Amino acid sequence: MSMFDHIRKGSFPEENEMKKFTVFVAIAALGTSAFAWTPGERMSQAVAEGLALATISMAGTEGLGLSGDTALLGGFTAPGREITFTRYVRQGETYAFIATGDNSARDVDIRILNESGTVIAQDDDSDRTAVATLRPTRSGQIKMCVKLYSGMSSGNFVSVVTLSSDGFQVPVNAMATAVAEFRANASAAARQWNGASFHDGANQWALFGSVLEPGETYTVNNLTLTGRTAILGGCDANSDDIDLWLTGNGRTLSDTDPDDRPIINSTASGNHSVRIKNEGRGTSFAVFGIVRPNGNSNRVQM
Repeated sequence: MSMFDHIRKGSFPEENEMKKFTVFVAIAALGTSAFAWTPGERMSQAVAEGLALATISMAGTEGLGLSGDTALLGGFTAPGREITFTRYVRQGETYAFIATGDNSARDVDIRILNESGTVIAQDDDSDRTAVATLRPTRSGQIKMCVKLYSGMSSGNFVSVVTLSSDGFQVPVNAMATAVAEFRANASAAARQWNGASFHDGANQWALFGSVLEPGETYTVNNLTLTGRTAILGGCDANSDDIDLWLTGNGRTLSDTDPDDRPIINSTASGNHSVRIKNEGRGTSFAVFGIVRPNGNSNRVQM
């Protein structure tokens, strides 16, 4: 039985549960503020589960590490809704896509489709953790489809961690620190707005993470903004400077101050892209996420 079999069945040995607990505590402790922000807590639950399982896998015999492109995705979604993401995979490399839900999610499924739309890997077991593994026979684009099959009627936070055989070995504390930096940044925005929710909508993710070498950038396109939003970043201790750019409608906003918690406030709507850059001296796990005031939507994430 491989480590992936353990993940699918959800049968964690005691030491693996401790890894999961360690990640959650690190995210929660660093991201805590006097303002109780429920969506942030739900995010921490889902992401902690995924990062813990990724850490377990990286310590196993498969030789996997955090994917060098899109390593982390997260978003708030409703039962029955599927969120997709298209990415490039290389022939001969091994990939593992670990999808998890927050503590109130009941069933999270994942499917991987090739360029012809054929399902080439999936996990549709009835639990809140889904793992799909893939070794492509050709390089090209694949579509990752994550579905909250069942959960709270108001929705749940789901996340996906992607590992690959050409990936980076990133310590669990580094991953947790980056997510916690984002959560602290987002909690401050929620406090200022007296309530905030994650960016959502049809086929929209709200949280993105990538391993960035010094001077390297990571860009996400096709983000459909709907008015007042904040794009916020965070990274691990290997970098002390990350920058953000938001581009759309013929305009670019940026935060290039020399710090590790950039933030861009926007009132724009329509299709946008976000770019994050590691301006520090070390290779760093960096994340950015998008939140909005609760008044921007009829659906409040609780």
